[in-house]
Amino acid sequence: MNSVRLGYSEEALSLQGLGYRNIILLFVLLNSLLEKQRDYALNAVMIEEPEAHLCINNIRLLISFLNVFTQKNSLVQLFYSTHSTEFINKMDLRNVVIMHNGQAYSFVDELTPTQLDYLTKNPNLDLFKLFFSKKCILVEGISEEMLIRAYLTEQKALNDIELLSFHKGFIDIIKIWKKVNSGSGNKLGIIRDYDDQDKAKENHDKFNDDKNICVRTTHEYTLEPEIVKTGNNYSILRDKYGETFGWTNFTEDEMQQAWRNAKASEMLRICQDLANGELKGFQLPQHIKEVLDFLS
Repeated sequence: MNSVRLGYSEEALSLQGLGYRNIILLFVLLNSLLEKQRDYALNAVMIEEPEAHLCINNIRLLISFLNVFTQKNSLVQLFYSTHSTEFINKMDLRNVVIMHNGQAYSFVDELTPTQLDYLTKNPNLDLFKLFFSKKCILVEGISEEMLIRAYLTEQKALNDIELLSFHKGFIDIIKIWKKVNSGSGNKLGIIRDYDDQDKAKENHDKFNDDKNICVRTTHEYTLEPEIVKTGNNYSILRDKYGETFGWTNFTEDEMQQAWRNAKASEMLRICQDLANGELKGFQLPQHIKEVLDFLS
């Protein structure tokens, strides 16, 4: 193996990092099975943490290799345990098995086709953070995510809260989360907008009966008016950003309406200042505070 060259490198394999040596070892191991397809009825290969010590480029290369290899070799069955969602094929989740607290949950057995499609269609879904975080908050959009991250950054206390933007469809993901986390001490918080949908709020509130789940919805239509009408936030925001955002002479209603129409850029500036400790007296809306208190 010492004489092996990787790519265009001029250095021996023994001088390469552990990640490079691991990926070459896997390539050699799997390729060796190509010569033995006629010797055995079935080859089973088990790999533990194929992502170990690999940079993102080599992870991508290995994933591609594994996919092509399994497609071309019907007599080889490949099993791998991983802590990286990079190795999960979102377009086909039927081969995924979640291991948690000594229990195994096969997606193809535990989930309906509709639920599998639901997970596939969600962008940037990190299954590990979602299912294995001891404390996880799901929010609908980037505004909530930035606000909570800024608040947690500004706090002096430690926290182990995972925050994920998940848009809509919380009920389906709550049902999946409950299956995986049955009997565990993990907690899930849901922060959502009211959107003038009483029935949807009622359906989500039913999950508050579970001691490990906390669902909270805005009283107002969406997040911005909730922020403006909380505590002394209106005065703080007007004094801080009146000239910058044109809010100097705005009422509460005018401020939240203007904010909703251009909320991404303005929310970013506000959250940056909050994280830097420049918004003394600023308060989180009650529905967000209750979820954070529940996780704490």
